[in-house]
Amino acid sequence: MCRVIGCLLIALGVAAATGWAQAPANVETAEDEALLKTAKIATDGAGLLKFFHKRTLTAADRAKITDCIRQLGHRSFNVREGASKELTNYGAAALAQLRRALNDPDTEVKHRAQDCIEAIEHGPDAAQAAAACRLLKARNPAGATDALIGYLPFAADETVEDEALLALLVGVRGGKVDPVLLTALKDAEPARRSAAALLVGRSGAPEQQSAVRPLLTDAQTKVRLRAAQGLLAGKDKTAVPTLVALLSDGAASVAEQAEDMLVTRSQGNGPQLGLGSDDAARRRCRNAWEAWWKTNQARTDLTKMDLDVALFDQTARCREVARQFLNGIVKRDAALLKRITDAPFCLQGAQTYNTRAELDQFIAQICTVAAQAKFNFKVGAVTSAAEYSKKASTNEKNFLNGAGKSLRVVSVALDVDGRSQQMGVFARVNGSRTRVIGLAEQSGRQ
Repeated sequence: MCRVIGCLLIALGVAAATGWAQAPANVETAEDEALLKTAKIATDGAGLLKFFHKRTLTAADRAKITDCIRQLGHRSFNVREGASKELTNYGAAALAQLRRALNDPDTEVKHRAQDCIEAIEHGPDAAQAAAACRLLKARNPAGATDALIGYLPFAADETVEDEALLALLVGVRGGKVDPVLLTALKDAEPARRSAAALLVGRSGAPEQQSAVRPLLTDAQTKVRLRAAQGLLAGKDKTAVPTLVALLSDGAASVAEQAEDMLVTRSQGNGPQLGLGSDDAARRRCRNAWEAWWKTNQARTDLTKMDLDVALFDQTARCREVARQFLNGIVKRDAALLKRITDAPFCLQGAQTYNTRAELDQFIAQICTVAAQAKFNFKVGAVTSAAEYSKKASTNEKNFLNGAGKSLRVVSVALDVDGRSQQMGVFARVNGSRTRVIGLAEQSGRQ
């Protein structure tokens, strides 16, 4: 059986590598500043606050978007064009309402709404928002927590949401939680409740954590997940049954994150039965964890464990960005793949894409190939670049030596059209940014 990624290389017609480049230095802040300044977005504290306030919709803004969507079906071409332009200018903040418009009975409204969605998703909005989150965390002006928590419901996708959550750490200083986060625990928007639950559960005082516990039964599974993650990181065992229930009750992405937290908490001594790919398998996994917790609950002492939420743990963040990268391939989401990758990018020791333009061309190719195949994957353990290098090829060793100490190799079990393969993903942590910078020749090694 030929290797899965080998087949992919053949499909893409990859040539032999020509030359090697050193990984870029840590210029995170400079790159973010340059990106925003090119778009004429101010990068001082006041300018960044304005950026997020502008993208946080008021009731009047929502009403205006609703009116613009209605005008997409207007009999006048000029009115329809003007409405499309105005909706696109709202950026990611308009996506939720635009997606609902895809069910509109008017064909013209549906088509134009889809065009607006594609223009926004492939535009610069998400990259600018992610950069602004990182800079706001670095600047930390007064009002940063309020601006970020307000913006969260309008984040373009999960990568931007993650950057906003990382930036919201400015709301926790010296063991004290910003009152804005405590208020957000009761916000009507699930995105705000979930973020507040995560941070207050993780870092709040005991009496503040008690305000998070009711969210373990929130109507939204994402809120339940964040509350459980935060409380478990805050040494509260009441979170475990919620994580176990989410193995079968949550969406696949929620269940995967719940399983990750449980596996980490059990230190590898929990059930070996994975989630599987169907409802019956997920239920069996949940039953196994329920039985395990019943046996181990009384003797579990979280105060002796160093357990954090994946988002705030470098190793776990590498696993998450690997998951996002593979999901991007499955969904053929080139815009997402561009945001979470960096050049130089090493492809199995056979090719290095030294520039952003070369890497973007490869991403376009890999999305085309993905459209012709059925992918399934499961993200596994993470190992250090030093450990992986012991059995790496000369080309890969050269690449890894220049990639910096913050690189990890994430093991992935991949299935393409029924052919199975263990592979690895190179992920690099640079400040608050985690990026995929290559696919390994071998799987990540323990």
